[in-house]
Amino acid sequence: MRTSRTRYPPDGWAEQASLQPLARACLSGRLARIRYRAADGEVTEREVAVLGLGWRHDGWLFAAFCQLRGSFRLFRADRVLSATVTRRPAPATPGHFDARAFASAELVEPPNAPTRRVAIRLTLPIAQVAGALLPTALAEQLADGGQLCHLRTTSLEGIAGLVLSLGRFAQATSPPELRSIVEGFSAALARQREREVPEA
Repeated sequence: MRTSRTRYPPDGWAEQASLQPLARACLSGRLARIRYRAADGEVTEREVAVLGLGWRHDGWLFAAFCQLRGSFRLFRADRVLSATVTRRPAPATPGHFDARAFASAELVEPPNAPTRRVAIRLTLPIAQVAGALLPTALAEQLADGGQLCHLRTTSLEGIAGLVLSLGRFAQATSPPELRSIVEGFSAALARQREREVPEA
């Protein structure tokens, strides 16, 4: 297993409220209207055609065709201030874009390294957009509407970060080492949040 390039939890990490509408836009083939804060702090409103989403070691990214700029762009989900799905159809996804490869790029790295099987249980409402968030997963439908997603990875830390990014809607189920890493990261997040609370 390779080690993470980013310490967990990354500074300022938080569950991303924008993931569900971005994933719904991707699955439905509709444009998403977003308010986006660029690295320089500029806030813009734009419509984007979400091509795919992918977890990276420090957060979610999404590839999209930006109507404002008229070009393909890579966006950070943590910079999306708000997102809604429009009724307008998105343009066709270009043939050269592979959503499955984009989604798994950092979870299986390097590509020829030995992988491990992991399982993540997703509950509603995230389970409804699992196909956009985890397009390489073999998903089992559960009786309660949730999904059990089976993946292959070279990075248990990366998968643990992904699980935590989905908040209460995701749970690592196997292997046991993955559950331990998630518990450790969760404890680190709790300590980080305690330090951030101003004293009265």
